[in-house]
Amino acid sequence: MAATLPSRQATSYVAPIAIPFISPPVKMLDILGNVLLYLPFGYGFVRAFPPRISPGRAAALAGTLSFAVEWSQLYSHSRFPSVQDVLCDVLGAWLGASWAIRE
Repeated sequence: MAATLPSRQATSYVAPIAIPFISPPVKMLDILGNVLLYLPFGYGFVRAFPPRISPGRAAALAGTLSFAVEWSQLYSHSRFPSVQDVLCDVLGAWLGASWAIRE
């Protein structure tokens, strides 16, 4: 008969933090980067569907996408979710959509 020894199984899973979406210290470069990242999203979305899309709808879609991205960071070892990122992404998409409507 073979004896089995208890073994420790290595796992890369780390439980999510108890209070998600706590913003780290605010950095202007992060804010600017998030706004600029979603600016083309709002602009392109309005230009692709001109008659039906308002800046509010583009911002809502960007908010949904950004929330999903931030939620996925709950399970990442090197990233953490932030409400600041979601708000900056929504702002960037809204600015881009507003810019597209004015043209």
